[in-house]
Amino acid sequence: IFLFLATAIPMNAANRHDRAPAGPLIYIEPLNSGTYTSQGVGELRNAMSERRVPAQFTPVKTSARYVLRYEGKDYTDCARTEVHPVQGTGFGGIVCVEWNTGVIITKVDLVDATTQEVIWSYLPHAGLGSASDDAAKHLNSFLKKENKKQNKH
Repeated sequence: IFLFLATAIPMNAANRHDRAPAGPLIYIEPLNSGTYTSQGVGELRNAMSERRVPAQFTPVKTSARYVLRYEGKDYTDCARTEVHPVQGTGFGGIVCVEWNTGVIITKVDLVDATTQEVIWSYLPHAGLGSASDDAAKHLNSFLKKENKKQNKH
């Protein structure tokens, strides 16, 4: 047991230093249109975590300092096809048997929860990877600069 504790405690301490520093509370506001657009919340939250954005994300809008709003549109495309015989023709037809669904994020805004003023905005570049990851990278940079400004005062 001692050997386990001796190795587990330092590992846990090291993991705490790997996390992003605590920052402002941010609520990610779900998009209210489309079938799949609410998936954007999960995509953005995961990207923010992976990029170690210096913020805390809350499920309660009223406790947030900032609201992260995004615009986007649903997409549905075929993930996997199969060839099925067309009766009476001797030919096969290609049929989609599995679909990809989700949201394409086209704009992200960080809004002051009190004043409703947009303090940061980003338009992800189409076709250059994950829009949520791209937005997280730029929000990370913005919040780090803001934290430095606030720490100087």
